[in-house]
Amino acid sequence: MEVIVLGAGASGLSAAILLAREHGARVTVYERQLDLSQSDEESYPIGVNPRGLRTLAMVEPTMEVGDTSAKVEAWSIWEGSRRVALLPSGTVVATTRGHVVTELWRVAQQTEGVTIRMGMNLRDVDLSSSSLTFESRHDGRKADETGVVEEVVNFSGKRLLDCTGCFSKVRPAVQNADPSLGVTTTPWRLHFRNLYTAPHPAQVSLDPKVHHIFTSAGIYAAVLKGSRWVFSLSANKERDSDCDWMLAEESTAGGIERLKAHLTQHCPAALGMLEEEEYKRFFTRRTFTGQVVQLSRLHHGESILFLGDAAHSVFPATGEGINSALEDVSTLIEILASAKAQVGGDASAVHDLFASYNAARIDDSYALTEYAAFLVGTEKASVADRKRRQVAMIMMIILTKLRIFSPTWSDKSFGRLAEQRERYSVIQARWRAQRDKVEPWAERLVRCFGRSK
Repeated sequence: MEVIVLGAGASGLSAAILLAREHGARVTVYERQLDLSQSDEESYPIGVNPRGLRTLAMVEPTMEVGDTSAKVEAWSIWEGSRRVALLPSGTVVATTRGHVVTELWRVAQQTEGVTIRMGMNLRDVDLSSSSLTFESRHDGRKADETGVVEEVVNFSGKRLLDCTGCFSKVRPAVQNADPSLGVTTTPWRLHFRNLYTAPHPAQVSLDPKVHHIFTSAGIYAAVLKGSRWVFSLSANKERDSDCDWMLAEESTAGGIERLKAHLTQHCPAALGMLEEEEYKRFFTRRTFTGQVVQLSRLHHGESILFLGDAAHSVFPATGEGINSALEDVSTLIEILASAKAQVGGDASAVHDLFASYNAARIDDSYALTEYAAFLVGTEKASVADRKRRQVAMIMMIILTKLRIFSPTWSDKSFGRLAEQRERYSVIQARWRAQRDKVEPWAERLVRCFGRSK
């Protein structure tokens, strides 16, 4: 079985490794970057939950994902200086996306049957000729005046895994050729940019065993590595039309002053932890954005399969981006193993692999992106609607603690029950039913307290 993987992220590399090693596939991975190694400051903090940890253990049981001896104890939700909720965990390993990808890249380079082509930027997808056109800048062949070498790769008769993320070029090509593929996108309309402390910051007043979310301005704070903290700030024009200063690419005295004022108002604990030079460096760092992507199906015949963010890009607040991508891979590998057993162990004789995967995964993909779209909607909501949603969330947490409600996302995704790895579709259905029950009461509470002021 010949496989082409587009994108050397977590889903692409883990799929390449497991398909080659466990099923004898000949896999070629095409990646636009020349080097996958990243410093912590070039990446962003993530939490790997039991879904993701299970797949990474399939790749390499001894992989150093993060400090597994010190898992995140809880998520603390703040409204200004007041903590409004504490969501217990103990099942999630804190790390960065860059670290996970670097570890997978190390294993992939050592895996027989996996070829990795770096510096291959996908320019065009032509389904009529089953061809991919890449632009390459790094090999020794004669280039045109721009220094770009064009290479056309035919994927006829091969399996193509699209792992290129939420802005996939394969997805619109498939949709143009086959309008029956439904694609819904919901832009985040906000950007993230990070501040980092020194390895041993002074005046730490936040619990290092807990991750902290400051909801008034969308600031995420956590220990990144050792004793070093990261503060991930969000620029949200839906809430603050005057936030362009946060996206500036050069530091100015005015920008630094506004950054300090922003932290003073929304996350004062950060001020005593940051070095003065860090306020300048903030404006030189890359920003992150994205969109929620929901598909009506996850494949195009038996030639193309969408995995990870190309199939179901979410929103950081779900905590499921890399974890759902890694679970995609373990699901695919297990379906292939079962199908092979029915055809005498020959992977090339499995003719309905992608259709079987779609049947097994589409409901979970839809549920996850439905939840993600709701969270994006909260970021864009009016002040009144956002308060109603926050009150509803608090009511659901209280009712769950009282055992009136059954556990849903916070417990099943990154909480103490995450090890059950319950299907997203089951979690979402339960969450939706519970939310429908509390929202009318949350609306009444918000109106009541609003009139009393």
